[in-house]
Formats: sequence, structure tokens, C-alpha cells
Amino acid sequence: MIFSCGENNEEKSDAQTYIDCLCEAAEFGKNEDEEKLLLKLTECRELSNKHQKKYKLDEEGTQSYLEEMVSITRDWQIKTNNLIHPLPTPSMEKTLMNGDALFIFKSQKVDRNDCILFNWPADSRERSIDNKENYIKRCVGLPGDEIKIENGILFINGRSETKNKDIRKQRRYFVKINPKVLAKYFKNWQEFSDYCYEEYDIIPADKKNSVGNFVEDFMIVNKRKIRINTTEEAISELKKKEYVDSVWTSSSQSDIFGNKNINPDGFLAHNPYGWDDENYGPITMPKAGETIALTNENFPIYKQIIKRYEGEEMGDNFTFQIIKDEINKNDSADYTFKMNYYWMMGDNRQNSADSRFWGFVPENHIIGKALFIWRSYDNIVEEGIRWERAGQIIK
Repeated sequence: MIFSCGENNEEKSDAQTYIDCLCEAAEFGKNEDEEKLLLKLTECRELSNKHQKKYKLDEEGTQSYLEEMVSITRDWQIKTNNLIHPLPTPSMEKTLMNGDALFIFKSQKVDRNDCILFNWPADSRERSIDNKENYIKRCVGLPGDEIKIENGILFINGRSETKNKDIRKQRRYFVKINPKVLAKYFKNWQEFSDYCYEEYDIIPADKKNSVGNFVEDFMIVNKRKIRINTTEEAISELKKKEYVDSVWTSSSQSDIFGNKNINPDGFLAHNPYGWDDENYGPITMPKAGETIALTNENFPIYKQIIKRYEGEEMGDNFTFQIIKDEINKNDSADYTFKMNYYWMMGDNRQNSADSRFWGFVPENHIIGKALFIWRSYDNIVEEGIRWERAGQIIK
């Protein structure tokens, strides 16, 4: 069955009503009318929940639901020029989850804390911007902002980032366990690991994500110690358990620029400032039209922009060498940025290859804003559709 935006049937199906709602939401998104967009997305979620209840009863119903949603999705993307995109990595866990498929609205103004789909700038295998690998991260730095990280705390323009209950940031912890007490509650490590998944969504070590990699959110270090990746809320609950002796955070990564798979373009190669993933900056986001005095001290930060994003990728193969020669001759050179740049980070901070590792995101690499979960499929424990996630507004 094919569905179209704005069909004039006397009796619309639930699916047709749903896609009409999505099309209206897309129109509000295109016009950057955020208030009406959020109201319409709330209506879409209510319709989505109603639509799901028809099919939630059995395996055959689930299959029918998936088939109908595929048809809805195809038509919605064609009619609105927006996208449905799967979450490619676990770097946004637990705000977003592996198995989530997201509505991406194009032509949206980027605001702080938006979840953004973009072409990975550092993808040096592909010089065509549109063909670069896609990433989804949270925008924490806007053009002109100063970013700094101290002991894992992000500061924006000198102020620590605002806590938001909808942003479920994760980090790594070590947990010291009392084995004798643990044995009163669980028969073995596997049973304890299953409990941690059911209660706190800490994914077991033997499970793979949607791209086939082991997640390793729960790792047994020895008979008295585990390493887990989880939220502050979950670790607060675990601390209360009788079998938990102590909890502490894991250390930072010192060599964040040396991995060529994560940083193929060599951003801040050889780590000239001694930064790590938990202590970083300050670093200022370039703004279109802004002029900066480049010196040998700050040139490594902006080298990538001048050489690639505003050089080779724009057909300018000369400016970079001119700037470099002028710095060598006069110790400084003025440069005016052509584009706006953004700083992207994953909510799963210690398991996210983001701007800390490979640098700025130019405005011409941004595809759109993730605003809405289309559907969510639990591919970790094979339980099928996560009905409670479908239709959620992304914050």
C-alpha cells in the first residue's frame, strides 16, 4: 500500500492520518516554526501510539506493522525531502539507543543541544561532502562559542553545561563487588549482568550492536571488580546495593588524536597541547566573517579548516600555503573564516568519537536535525520492537 501526503479520502486509515501529520510537521520544520512543530510532533506521537496498538498483539501483527511503516516512511521521505536515519553508533546512548530510527528534518537552524545528522568532516576517503559517512551527535558548541573540558565537565563560554533530565549522559565506572553478598542475590555473573540490563539498561558484554560490534557496557575485570558504562542515575541506584562496596570513575584517554581510524585527517596530530578526552581546550568555534590572527601557537587548531574545508573542498589550493608562508615570515597572518563551525559530542561521552578527536563540523556538512523517533528495535536481546520509544520527541 502506498500513502501520500494530503490524500482526500472520505475515510482515512490510521496510517494515512499519521503520514498527513508527519507531512504537516515537516512543513513547520521547513519554515522553522518550532512551537507549531513540537505541537504537531506531539500529535504525531499520539497517532503513532494508536497505530501501534492495532498490531501489538502477536508476531504476525508486528510484521504487519513493520510492513506498513516501511510504506509510510518511503512516501514521507519522497514527499517532504526529509530522512529516516538509523542511529549508526552507540555514542548517543542512553538518550538515543542502538536500534532507534530517527526522523531527520532538513533545513533546520542549528541550536545548542540539538541532535544533528551530519557528514563526518574527517572522512578523508571521500572528498565529496555528500558521500562522506554520516554521524549523529549533539551540538554543544555554536559559532563564536568557547569550549573547554575540565575533569570531564564541559564548559561553554566559561559556564558549565546546563543539566537536562532528557539528556542521559553516560560514563565509565569501576564497581567493587562483595562476591559473598552478591551470591545471595544472583547465581552467577550472567544472572547479575542480565539484571543490570533489565533494571538499568547496561548492555551485556556478549551482545553486539546494530553494526556488529560488541558493546561492552558490562565487563568483568576480576572476581571483585566490574567495569560498566552507564548513567549517573543508574550508578546512584547501584551504589545503594548491599553487594556494592565502592564505585569510582575510570581514567581519561591520553592519546585521543593518534588513532587514524578515528582521526584520519590528522586533527591536532601529535597532541601539541597535551589534551585528553576529559581535559581539553579552551578552543573557540570559528564564525563566518570573523577574522583571526593565526600564529604558530594556534595554527594547528585551524589548519584543517584552511587546508580542507575552505581550501581543497572549495577548489582553493593556494590560500593554505600563502597563510603558512606568511606565519613563517612574520610570525602571524590574518585569516577570515568563510563558514560557521560547530562542536559535536556524544552523550555517551567516554564511548564517543566526536569533535574532541577529529575537530570542527562545517555548516555545509550538516544534513538536518533529529527530532522524532520513528521506531525502535531492540537488537541486543532480540525482544523486537521497543513500543514505548516509537514516536518520542528527541530533546
